[in-house]
Amino acid sequence: MDATQVAKAARLQRPAMPSTAEVRCANDECFLDMFELHYTYDRPDDHDPATVSCPVCGETESLELIEL
Repeated sequence: MDATQVAKAARLQRPAMPSTAEVRCANDECFLDMFELHYTYDRPDDHDPATVSCPVCGETESLELIEL
């Protein structure tokens, strides 16, 4: 096996990178326009992003996922 094949095999064995999500706060009284959620490898499978609140105003209902 040459070096390229070894590197490719090593990449296939690594776990996928944790997901990220861009979220915006639609509360008109909040100055925060968007923030990112960076998940870690140890995130529980039953984690619900709907439980996240805005780090500035504390609202949960005003958060919207930004779809790219």
